Amino acid sequence: MTSHSLSDCFENTFLSRGEKTAVTFLRKGRRETVISYLQLDQDAARLANAFFALGVSKGDRVVFFFDKSLFFVAAHLAVQKLGAVSVPLNPGFKKSEMAYLLGDVQAALVLCGPSQEPMIREIDPEVNILVIDPQKPYQDLVFFRMRKTSFKYGKSPPRMCSAMRSPFSMFMVCVSLFTPP
Repeated sequence: MTSHSLSDCFENTFLSRGEKTAVTFLRKGRRETVISYLQLDQDAARLANAFFALGVSKGDRVVFFFDKSLFFVAAHLAVQKLGAVSVPLNPGFKKSEMAYLLGDVQAALVLCGPSQEPMIREIDPEVNILVIDPQKPYQDLVFFRMRKTSFKYGKSPPRMCSAMRSPFSMFMVCVSLFTPP
């Protein structure tokens, strides 16, 4: 039996399926976004670069505290690329619940929606936060219009694209997937 990591399975699938449809995202019963394996992998690489620039590295925890969206999928894959750990939390949690969980998790980064941001900032003003509006169509998020980047699962830290080098650019980011081989 050959041993493969989860990251290896994702990478092999993205390479083998290329332009085939990975995800069709529906909103209010209408098709909003169709994305290929190749595009999803490229988007996850962009996010991996952004997360790395925000200080996320192997073993770190990244809290997902926003409504379900296609961005959630890409962000989870990005976290996998870095070897970090996704911690999805219910965006309906109350302040007391979030205070306990954030203290317990010790997240390197919190991904949250605009409506959750004030609560997170009040609980921990020092935590890194990336605000994502899950109500915006995936393809309209500013982040995904940046220059393409590459990243290999489980390899050295991702190369940062030029758009991610400036703190202002980072601020403006506020913005069945695999078959085993």
